[in-house]
Amino acid sequence: MGCANIAKKNVKAIKAAAGNTLVAVASRSQERAAAWAAEQGLDTESGAVTAHGSYDELLADERVQAVYMPLPTTMHLEWVRKAAAAGKHVLVEKPVAVCAADLRLMAEACAAAGVVLMDGVMFMHHERLPRMGALLGAGELGAAERVVSGFSFPADKAFLEGDIRVKADCDPLGCVGDLGWYNVRFSLWAFGYEMPERVSAVTSRWTDGGRVPTETSATLVFSGGRHSTFACGFHTAFSQWAEVGTSGGLLRLDDFVVAAGPDSVRYTVRRPGGLIDDARRVAPVTETETEVLGCNQEASMFETFAACVRAGAASEAAAFWPEISLKTQLVVDAIMQSSKEGGKLVDVAPVSV
Repeated sequence: MGCANIAKKNVKAIKAAAGNTLVAVASRSQERAAAWAAEQGLDTESGAVTAHGSYDELLADERVQAVYMPLPTTMHLEWVRKAAAAGKHVLVEKPVAVCAADLRLMAEACAAAGVVLMDGVMFMHHERLPRMGALLGAGELGAAERVVSGFSFPADKAFLEGDIRVKADCDPLGCVGDLGWYNVRFSLWAFGYEMPERVSAVTSRWTDGGRVPTETSATLVFSGGRHSTFACGFHTAFSQWAEVGTSGGLLRLDDFVVAAGPDSVRYTVRRPGGLIDDARRVAPVTETETEVLGCNQEASMFETFAACVRAGAASEAAAFWPEISLKTQLVVDAIMQSSKEGGKLVDVAPVSV
């Protein structure tokens, strides 16, 4: 549903994902939908793939069981609810909503219709994540105490002046929604999906009349003094790194969002030796790099989505996704509030209301 650039990547993912078949695409004109489908190598001539000239036509297509929705964030509430009313399962791009109140409405609509709602956070579906998770908590590294991460890219003038991600009427969360969503999600994962208690955030650059953040740093404060700090923005060189600090060592990865390779990623465990010789020297660091092979996280996301559809929206597997989306959105909301209040420490709203 929609012909955004990221949809091109996900057409390939759907083709590669077991249990998924792409049967239709939609744009706001049939000509645009057909041209875009042809660009992606989709067969519309035989009728295998239908090019629809409106989103409503797509939702009325009886062959369509589920929709992938990379529309501007401000359109999500309307179209997720319409998709749910049409009985279509929804995989929606992040940020899921403009605010948590809207996300709750989407989740309620999907639950009432018995359809699955999932956000498009691909790294959640890579085999690397559970392998790293086994090292934390009761694992050999111990519980996470601190998470530090960064996600950025150097946007050009055309992007900063015209992309939907810097327009308040399209994506008012700016870099916080486009990039920071991943930092927040990784932080929640590292702390076992526990919610932070408070958030402080500073946005040093805004656009669109001071309404859309383009450079933001935030600190999430968890119980017991544990914390996560990250920076995200559209002004510095491309980077996507994350580090989890525990009493037993450091867990680091340099491609936590977009996998460095289609079939090979790595993570590193560092165990600093500390100070020796009356604190005059640093002991050698023990560093172990682990490679994870054979997982395409984009295809894996659609396979997980299909498995949730088969299990049913009420299943434990499917119910996880709207819950973790809501948790992420609540933290993002607090970041936006703090940014607008000059970095004030604000409480994170509860998941249950």
